[in-house]
Amino acid sequence: MAEEKIVNKIVPVETIIEIANYLEDQTEEYKRLFEMDEQKNRGLKFSEQIHEYKGDYPKIKYTVEYKNGKELTETNYNWFIGALDNLEAIKRISMYCDISYSSNVRDRNNYEYKKIHIWLHFTEDTVSISVDGRYEEEQTNRIHSYIRGLIEKNDDRYNKTVRNRKIRIQSFCFSIGFILSYIIYFILMANKDKIPVQLSNY
Repeated sequence: MAEEKIVNKIVPVETIIEIANYLEDQTEEYKRLFEMDEQKNRGLKFSEQIHEYKGDYPKIKYTVEYKNGKELTETNYNWFIGALDNLEAIKRISMYCDISYSSNVRDRNNYEYKKIHIWLHFTEDTVSISVDGRYEEEQTNRIHSYIRGLIEKNDDRYNKTVRNRKIRIQSFCFSIGFILSYIIYFILMANKDKIPVQLSNY
């Protein structure tokens, strides 16, 4: 699947953490499948082994690029969550999830090499998503749709800007109105003796 860019969205840190949690859950589920597959084939002769999930355990890499040029990459989830505490200093956040394995369920002598690769890049005004799969189209589509939904449910940056601008304009207009009202009031009070009694009473 080609890289997709989502622009004009205000993506809060809570959404970034929710996506990280989702990817962690995905890798944990595949780790469980890998372990079950390993147990199922343990003790069998090589010629008798039939694997569904054989390969290196899935992993996630988190990269944080700071505004001062420093860039750090870790696989530790807790490190990543801690790094998000200083969001003002961050220029870009990236996540890369790799799930790759071989499967020979249908043919013991030949393997199918399956993969799911997920890339996410967060900047101030753009989120880039790429979910690529081989023999895993249904799963990649499901992952892509879920992540995209998490991002799309956030406010539009433009709408919030316009909303804030309208609030500022309304506040300014109210302020001007109050100032003019007081000016007229003081002018009338200063010229109280020169205006008709009925208008003065009003």
